[in-house]
Amino acid sequence: MVIAIIGILAGLLLPTLAAAKRKAKRVKSVGNQNQIGKAYAGYVHDHNDYYPEVFGFAGVGGKPGNFLDMVKPGQVDTTHNIYGEEYLRRLKNALQHGPEVVAGIYGATTPAEKRPLNEYVNNNYEVFHDPADIGGTAFNLHSCFTTLGNSYQPQVADDMFRVKRVLGERTEDAGTPYRGSGWEKGYFTHSNVYEGDDSYPGRSMRQNQMTDPTKKIIQGDWNWPFDQGDTWHAKKGEGGHVMLYGDGHVEYYVFPPSKLLMQWFTPVYQTDGKGFAKLDPGGDPIPDDEAFRAGLAQLHSNPPHDPVTGEADPAWKDLNVLQYRQVKGGGRPARCIDTGFHWW
Repeated sequence: MVIAIIGILAGLLLPTLAAAKRKAKRVKSVGNQNQIGKAYAGYVHDHNDYYPEVFGFAGVGGKPGNFLDMVKPGQVDTTHNIYGEEYLRRLKNALQHGPEVVAGIYGATTPAEKRPLNEYVNNNYEVFHDPADIGGTAFNLHSCFTTLGNSYQPQVADDMFRVKRVLGERTEDAGTPYRGSGWEKGYFTHSNVYEGDDSYPGRSMRQNQMTDPTKKIIQGDWNWPFDQGDTWHAKKGEGGHVMLYGDGHVEYYVFPPSKLLMQWFTPVYQTDGKGFAKLDPGGDPIPDDEAFRAGLAQLHSNPPHDPVTGEADPAWKDLNVLQYRQVKGGGRPARCIDTGFHWW
């Protein structure tokens, strides 16, 4: 009888304990990213209002990871249902023929001294280690911090998922004439209002370019914005992630379903008569919000078809994609998705 009662109590308490543990890790993650937000602010203050430029996605802070020792072509998760089979096939092929290149793109091999935020956290690399980091990704990692050297992924080089790039990629940067002293160690000085010799992916954002810093995403825990099984802080099936914003605040945000986000994987820009993207006064491509909204209407009226049955996928009807055209559309509070889509 006593054993049975203990079993019943354990069954009641374990979910509560698990929820408390998850909450504690989320609080720690928020604390980490608050410190990182202050580091970004310090860097921006010291570098003419520019955000850092980095060597690879993980290269903004932390330390080198063990990617080359731990990640093999066979680890690519070909059952990952967010990225298509062709993408995963190419990723696996890249690992087979150029693992060093892949590691460099992800920033796993970037030395600590070339990670620009480290000096702003007194080289405390653990600030970049999320307590809930269980890895994941298409590489099926055990830990992003161990493998890549950083648990948090900023928006680097490209606009994706309706999020404008924040950090420039150093390998895409022309590099002249704005190198400061010590550039051989990876330090670069943004000494001009507009680094006109740099391509868009190689040029970092300036703080004053943000339409609304309270809505501008800078970074988040590594697997944002997806709702797959490798989310660290979310309930199962929820695309919840701890995110850092342009004004320095950090919060847990639930993104739209991943299958919808994948429709926004690449940006839609306004174009000129020759098909080239129109640029704003700062040289950045201008998003075409009207085309984006029209795309939502098209998804609503003609949703993707199930590849097996050939019929319209009923899950899209339940999704009600039109709710993302406006604030609180369909009764859903949308902290980052607003009428102007200024989470750019």
